[in-house]
Amino acid sequence: MAGKQALGENSVPAGAWRKFHKVTPLADAGSFWLALIVGGFYIALQWVEDAFNDIGLYIELITPFWLAVGAGILLGVTLIFLGIGTIMWRYKSYAIVPSGIHYRNGVFIKQYQHVRWDRIQSVEIEQKLFARIFGFGAVKIDAAGFNEDPVELGLLRRDECERLRQEILTGLADARAGKDITARDESQVSVVTPADEHQIYQLPTKRLIGSTVLTGHAWFAFAGLILAAVWQFVFGSGFSIGFLIIIIGSVVNSIQYVSRSYGTTLFVAETGLKSRHGLTKLVTRSLPPTRIHAVSIKQPLLWRRFDWWQIRVTVAGESISDAVENGNIGALVPCANREEVMRILATIFPTLGTDNDALLMHELLYRRGENHYVRTPPKRARWIDPIAATVGGYYANVDVFAIRRGRFWRQVQLIFQDHTQSVAISQGPLQRILGLSSLNVHLLAGPCDGVVKNFAVDDMGQLLREQNQLTKQARAVEVSESIDEWKTRLGLTVQTRERTRGE
Repeated sequence: MAGKQALGENSVPAGAWRKFHKVTPLADAGSFWLALIVGGFYIALQWVEDAFNDIGLYIELITPFWLAVGAGILLGVTLIFLGIGTIMWRYKSYAIVPSGIHYRNGVFIKQYQHVRWDRIQSVEIEQKLFARIFGFGAVKIDAAGFNEDPVELGLLRRDECERLRQEILTGLADARAGKDITARDESQVSVVTPADEHQIYQLPTKRLIGSTVLTGHAWFAFAGLILAAVWQFVFGSGFSIGFLIIIIGSVVNSIQYVSRSYGTTLFVAETGLKSRHGLTKLVTRSLPPTRIHAVSIKQPLLWRRFDWWQIRVTVAGESISDAVENGNIGALVPCANREEVMRILATIFPTLGTDNDALLMHELLYRRGENHYVRTPPKRARWIDPIAATVGGYYANVDVFAIRRGRFWRQVQLIFQDHTQSVAISQGPLQRILGLSSLNVHLLAGPCDGVVKNFAVDDMGQLLREQNQLTKQARAVEVSESIDEWKTRLGLTVQTRERTRGE
C-alpha cells in the first residue's frame, strides 16, 4: 500500500502537487442528487402507469412520519456520498512540472496519468451547465496516442482554469521551441488578457436557428410528419413507429447541433485559433495552426440563397471518436457568410500558392466546368456521375491540394501539401470500362477524404507523379507555418499581465 500511495513521487518534486477546489465533493453529491431525481422521475412515471387505479391508496400512505423517514434516508445517503467525495478529493491532485502533466486519484484503486509536453495536442476549458452557473470548470487535455479518455483537471474556478490553461500552453510552446521548461508558481502565471484576443467570427443566434431549419435533419423531421399524415389518410392505421423514429432522431440531432454550436466565437490569440461555443456545456478550445492539416468548406442546398458555408477542419492528434463527433455535430465554424469564410481561411493558410488566390477561391466555391485554375473530368465521366461530373475538379501546387465537388451539396477541400501522407489511384469496374480512375490523397481521420473522382487514367497517373514531387518539395520548404511565423504574419504581439490567486 505504501508503494501505491507514493505514485508519482519519484517524478514530481515534493510540494508540486496541487489540489482541486474544495467544492468538488459537493459537486459529486450534486451529481448523485441529479441521478436520483432523474431515476425517481422515471420510476414515478412507471408507477403511475402501472397503478393508476390504486393511486388513492398510495397517496393515503404518504404521512408526515413516512415523509420524515424518507427525508432522513436521503439526507443520510447524501452525507455518505459527501464523505466519500471528501475522501476521494483528498487523494486527487495534479502537478505541472518540467517532465509534463501528472494526475493521480483513487483511494483503493489508484490511477496515475502522465502526459509529456511533446504529446499534448489540445487544451480545452469545459463548463457543464451547473458548473457554468456557479463559475466553475475543468481543463481537458488531449494527448497523442492516448487510448484512454482525455485528462480532465477539475473542478476549478473559471479564473483558475484560464490560468492553468495558459500555464500549460506556455509550457507547450517552450517545449516545441526546444526551450527548457521550468516549474512555475500557479499564482504568478502570466495570463493573456482578453484585449490580446482578436475576434474574427461570431455566430448570430438568428443565423444558427435559420441554418438549422434549412439543414437535412429539420427537413427529415418535416418529411416524417408529411409521410405520417399521408399514411393516416391512405391506410387509416394510425401513426407508424417508423415515422416516429425518423422525427425523433431528426429533432434530437437538431437540438444537439444547436446546443453545441450556440454562441460560437472564433478568436486569434497568442496560442493559435481559439474557439468558444456551447449552450449547456461551454467549451473553450485552442487550436494551434500547426495542427490543422486540411479544411472542408460545405454548403447545403438550401443555404445557397443566403451564401452560407460551414467550415470543418482535420486536426492532428484528434481521436477517431472525436473526429466522428466533429464530423456529425460540431464544426469549427457552423455557419458563415463568404466574407467570414475568406477571413478565416486567411488566418489558416498563409497563401494558396497562386498569383490570384481570390480567383481560385471563387472558382472553387461558385464555378463549374473548366476554369482558369481548376481542372474538371472528361465528358465521359457523366455516364457514371451525370449530375456532379460537371462540378468536380481539382487544383494542385506546392502549397495546397484543392478539391471541388457536389452539384447540390457543394464541398471544397483545401489540403496542406506537407501534411499529405500518401497518394494512391483506384479504379472501379465501370471506371475501367470508360478508362477513368480516382485519386486518393490519404490524410488523418476527419471531414476531408481527399478523393478526386472520375478522371482519365493517364491524367491521374500524371497527377500521382506530380503529387509525389509536390509533397516532397512542400516538406522540404516547410509550407505550414510555425506558431511564431503565424503570429508574425497576423501581427500578434505578446501582451501579458501578472495575475495573483486572489485577483
